[in-house]
Amino acid sequence: MSVLESAKKIATAFDRQVEKLFEIHSETTGLSSKTILHYHRLISSILAQATRDRLVPFNIADHNYMKAPKLEHSEAAFLDEEQARHVLELLNDEPLKWKVAMYLLIFSGMRRDELLGLEWKDIDFEKRIIHIKRTSQYVQHMGIITKSPKNATSYRTVKLPEFVFDLLREYQAYWNKLRNDMLDRWEHFITITLADESTQTIRNDRLFIKDDTTPMNPDSLTDWTSNFVKRNKLPHFTPHSLRHTHATLLIAEGVSIPTVSKRLGHSSITTTSKIYVHAIQSADEVASDVIDGKLNPIHHGDDKEEAK
Repeated sequence: MSVLESAKKIATAFDRQVEKLFEIHSETTGLSSKTILHYHRLISSILAQATRDRLVPFNIADHNYMKAPKLEHSEAAFLDEEQARHVLELLNDEPLKWKVAMYLLIFSGMRRDELLGLEWKDIDFEKRIIHIKRTSQYVQHMGIITKSPKNATSYRTVKLPEFVFDLLREYQAYWNKLRNDMLDRWEHFITITLADESTQTIRNDRLFIKDDTTPMNPDSLTDWTSNFVKRNKLPHFTPHSLRHTHATLLIAEGVSIPTVSKRLGHSSITTTSKIYVHAIQSADEVASDVIDGKLNPIHHGDDKEEAK
């Protein structure tokens, strides 16, 4: 029996459409190790509750019966300093909305969904701080939803350079002019969907919006980035690559791992260390060269001989 046939039988048993219960993929390349691990944890959680409710005798997905799939480590894709500078130069010829979005990703290290969840009240122009309080995501069958950040440490503030805030001021003026020019076509209040499928009506304050002034689909930013890369014949990167670029450049400049971890909103320093192991090793090599140049008695002995 194929996976799709099994899914259809399960949906029939619950008297639901298969598309409502499962996300159907036509690709045949297989699932990533991260996705498989996610599904394993989900199944284990469901069976654990079923065991507590005495619906099944035991949790077959528990670690006592089955080992969790091993997550394959892969280095995060990022731009080096020269590539990042080139991207910033190219953005000067792009529409202001996209330029601002990309600048914020590069200089803050925030996640794509955190960027799309930003509202103007989150921007503190005086202190040059951005408060990250929510995310905006696209979920199949639900559309664009507003969620809390990924974890408790993802609620954070990020300080940015003055010139980035100058760009934000320019964009805010553009945003306000657009609102005034659209008159009655501007949605002053929007209804947002939350993760639990409930809705709320809030003031329309999102930085990044569609032509109809409602929250922008995060995939639109990914699509625009892909086109930007192709048009300019750049090395492949995504919005998430810019988060890794931000972190890698900070580590290369000697910023401490705890500081980088806090800025990224990681749940722990261990998470940061695992993702950026290559950048940390490279920074350690630089540190070794620095201390060698400062204190190596052989080098300094040569200096003394030359002085004589």
